[in-house]
Order: sequence, then structure tokens, then C-alpha cells
Amino acid sequence: HSEPALWVESTCHTPAMGGDAFDVRLVALVEEMIAAWREAPNPPPIMLPNDTRSSLSDAGATAVMWGWTARVIRTAEAALSLHRDGFDTEAAPLMRSIVEHAIALAWVADKRGAAFQTLARERAEGWSRFQDAQKNGWALDGEAAAQLERATVVETDKDTIKEDVHRRTAHRAQTYKLGSLYQAWLYETWLSHPTLISAEPYFHLDAGSGKGRLYRAVAVAADDLKLSGGVAIAVHTSLAHYETLHEDAFPGRLQVWAGTFEQIMSDRRAASSVDDTPPA
Repeated sequence: HSEPALWVESTCHTPAMGGDAFDVRLVALVEEMIAAWREAPNPPPIMLPNDTRSSLSDAGATAVMWGWTARVIRTAEAALSLHRDGFDTEAAPLMRSIVEHAIALAWVADKRGAAFQTLARERAEGWSRFQDAQKNGWALDGEAAAQLERATVVETDKDTIKEDVHRRTAHRAQTYKLGSLYQAWLYETWLSHPTLISAEPYFHLDAGSGKGRLYRAVAVAADDLKLSGGVAIAVHTSLAHYETLHEDAFPGRLQVWAGTFEQIMSDRRAASSVDDTPPA
């Protein structure tokens, strides 16, 4: 017979905090890249050889790449805002979106029009599921229902159907060798959806004593660089794909930013090794 768990509520689970120089440097790097995006040139005009669906889809892919890059940048700013206020754990849905868009940009940058048509099929199927969902809820009528019906139908080129496999994040990451970003996406997905992992930051159970603590809020340690580091990698990846639209978007700066990131992480590893050195 075991005693029932004794839960003790704590207002906030707050590890040792304090300014972390490496986090500050990573945030500054992200802000520099964001500032560069704001001043970056628009994609150059696209000359359509004809008015076929294929040509128009290539133009559409450019618009998607612009939109997704803008989404990454704006969401990165929102994530950093939460980070400054100590909401790293709650920023998981934003981090998931940032990473997922960065992975998807690699695909659209490569496949262009074929990817755009695949996204068009995906959108139509999404509206079809929305239409089916009305059977068990409220339903549109009149012109709104007619617009929904039209949105469920799309014509695409048959030779683009093979790209449907890349509607999945796992396949995009595998094709474009973005395994590290995919791992980050999985983790942020678990934290974003109603899973055991999304609940765990708010309680701690000591299996030995059967006692635990409940937390209404949780703060990560100041030297936890998952958010700032993850944002930096995803923003850099996204800007690299945007530069495929305009080769002079960030002349020479992508390499500089990558070097800055590596230097920050190298300095962090060196500092950690010093801290872990036992006293003589």
C-alpha cells in the first residue's frame, strides 16, 4: 500500500536566472538579420514566357516564398518578445511555425511552380474538410456556401502530383537534409499540442517520495539557448532561401551571420568547459 501523492503548489518554477551573455549575443544576431530583411530588395520581376498554368505557378511560388519569409521574420519577432518576458515554454507554437516554414522554404525554393500547385491542392483539400465538418456543426449558406464549394475544387498539372509527398514536414526535411531543424520541429510540436510533454513543465513528481509540486508558471534558465539559438538558425535558413530569388538580397552577409553564430556557440562551449573544470 502506498500513500497518495502529496501535491504542493508553487507560484512559479524559476531556475537560477541572470543575464546570459551568449543569449544576448544570439538575440542581437537575430535582430541584425531581421533588420537586414526589412531593407532587402523585393523579388525581381518575373517574365512569363506564356500564360500557362505552369508559368503562372512559378510566379505564385515567388509570392509564397516572400510570404513565408515574412511570416518567419514576424513570428521570430513575436517569439523574441515572449522570450524577453520569460515565456519561452509558451512560445512553442511560434517556434514550431518558424521552424516548419524554414523547412518548407527549401522545398518551394527548389520546386517552385510544382510546389505551388501542390500547395493549391492542399488548400482545396483543406476547404473540403472544412465543408465536411459542417455536418456536425454550424453551416454556411447562400453565397458563402457557394464560395466554399468553389474553393474545394482546383485544377493542377498531373506531373506535379508526385510532389504531394513533400506536403509532409518529415519528407521535406529528409529531401533537403534538414534533420536538425526537423528534430527541433518535433520537439516544439510535442510542446505545442496537448501531450504529456506539454504538461510536464508545470509539475514535478518525485517518484521516490510520491510527492510533487505544481507550478502556475515556469521560467527557463537564463543560459538556456534553445529559443534564441533556434530562432537564429531558422531565420538564417529562411533568408538563405529568399536569396535564391534575389542574389543581391544579403551580399556576403549570410556567411558572416553563420560565422557569428558558430563563434557564439564556440565561446559558449569553451565557457562551459571552464565552468566544469574541477578545482585543483
